[in-house]
Amino acid sequence: MYNFMQCSRMLFGRKVRNCITFKTNQPGFTIYKRKYYHNAKIQLRDENYEGAIGQNLRSLNAYVMAEKKTITISDNKTFK
Repeated sequence: MYNFMQCSRMLFGRKVRNCITFKTNQPGFTIYKRKYYHNAKIQLRDENYEGAIGQNLRSLNAYVMAEKKTITISDNKTFK
């Protein structure tokens, strides 16, 4: 992001919607506004799921995951 915006400092607003960028020892600054909102992605487990297959179950508000010899069904809200 540093090379794209060509700035030395970035200041974000309280709700991270706006950003002010500027270069040190140069007059003026640029204001940016967020264009897209992305969902936060948080790591829940640190196991290796390489080769696992998952599918959403919308009618049950859950998801199913098949890994090696186990099949697990988890709730979308509690992840249990």
